[in-house]
Amino acid sequence: NPEKTSQMIRGKSTQTMSSSKPQPILLKLYLIAFNLVSLISWAFLLYQTFEHYFIKSLPADQLWNSVEITFKVAQTAAVLEVVHAMVGWVRSPVFTTFLQVLSRIAVLWVVVNLESEVALPWWGYFALTSLIFAWSVTEVVRYTFYLLKLVGIEIGLLTWCRYSFFLVLYPLGVASELSLIAARLPYIYENRPLSVFMPNKWNFGFDLFLATVAGLITYAPGFPMLFKYMLHQRAKMLGGAKKKTA
Repeated sequence: NPEKTSQMIRGKSTQTMSSSKPQPILLKLYLIAFNLVSLISWAFLLYQTFEHYFIKSLPADQLWNSVEITFKVAQTAAVLEVVHAMVGWVRSPVFTTFLQVLSRIAVLWVVVNLESEVALPWWGYFALTSLIFAWSVTEVVRYTFYLLKLVGIEIGLLTWCRYSFFLVLYPLGVASELSLIAARLPYIYENRPLSVFMPNKWNFGFDLFLATVAGLITYAPGFPMLFKYMLHQRAKMLGGAKKKTA
């Protein structure tokens, strides 16, 4: 039906135009500020880690004291990214963004934050260091990419870094997360921190050990799913660039 085909084409055209409609100036300024602050936070965390080891020559078991505040601020601010996706301020997939942020928040505020109660084994500090490195480099590149995109600047090398570094950094980050969780499991099992046991007046129970084990299980389907999504994004961005060049 030519008329129906015409309507479909007009519909697609309208949808494309609305999706490419320029952002309101206040929203754009907010997103620029958010990405700039996030970039500075992660870059400072990376510097603090470098300073801890190579300038101050401090031991690994004191790293958390050097980076705790910056690490918590930088990662917790990412909760706003879920909000941005939910309200349509950015075009990130809500569920994928939620999973990534939730996983990191749990590792940071539950697993790593137990450092105030019990020290990690010696190998756990290598995992903490590699975790900070993997997350920080990833986020410095990502926020730089978003920030420049918001002001209309595109750099080919930065785009390649944005969609290629994850091939190494994402598995490194996941391996670091799993190592830290494994290091904490015996303490969590024996002491049940942050747990709520019944009976109580709220009629509510929560066992951190069971929640941690459940979280571990989600890595099995979660890691391949997110990695596959990022591979798809890489093919879309870098593959598209190759086709245009050709």
